Amino acid sequence: MIPTDPDPLDDAVQSHLAEEVEDQGFAVREGVIPVALREALVARIDELMVELAIPVGENAFLGRHTRRIFNLLARDSLFERTPVFSRTLPVVDRVLDEECLLSSLTAIEMSPGQDRQPLHSDDGSYGFVRPSPTLIVVAMWALTDFTLANGTTHVVPGSHRADRRPRRGDDPDTIQVEMPAGSVLFYSGSLWHGGGENRSSDRRMGIVNNYCAGFLRQEESQLLA
Repeated sequence: MIPTDPDPLDDAVQSHLAEEVEDQGFAVREGVIPVALREALVARIDELMVELAIPVGENAFLGRHTRRIFNLLARDSLFERTPVFSRTLPVVDRVLDEECLLSSLTAIEMSPGQDRQPLHSDDGSYGFVRPSPTLIVVAMWALTDFTLANGTTHVVPGSHRADRRPRRGDDPDTIQVEMPAGSVLFYSGSLWHGGGENRSSDRRMGIVNNYCAGFLRQEESQLLA
């Protein structure tokens, strides 16, 4: 049985994480997701990959060794736990405010052999003038270890303040965000980032909770879905 949500992170920690997202464009917190919940999510995602016959991506961006399950809320009630989780939503609220919306909810499994993903920003579909206030925040749940070998995410610190989005051929200095299973990476939707190359024999699995300011249209219409 999966226990109820744990107590929220204390105010000082929430504040620090929100400030890091605003300052550097991203923040990491380890030990956020309880083991039982994480294991249940992995098990259900594995089942859905088979039940739905999820294919790998059709291009280099989506990843030819990567599978994605979009619109998770429609797949199983278990996934209702993640967008409103007691240790993550309050951090997002501090950046966007309490009127924020869930924009999309996606599971990603990156298998061995996956090449590095091109740098991009998650606010690209909106056409904001850059730089702009933070209007998109993502909470990436690490359901497995995110390591250098299995392609953990590349980020360009401070790039959420750039006056444009990344273009093909851009090659700025990046850092890779390593974090153990159960961690969460919070980042601005304007941050330049991309998945790394999986040179290991292990997969990397996560859930992407994408939130937007309350006055924006969501990537996925949750009511229709």
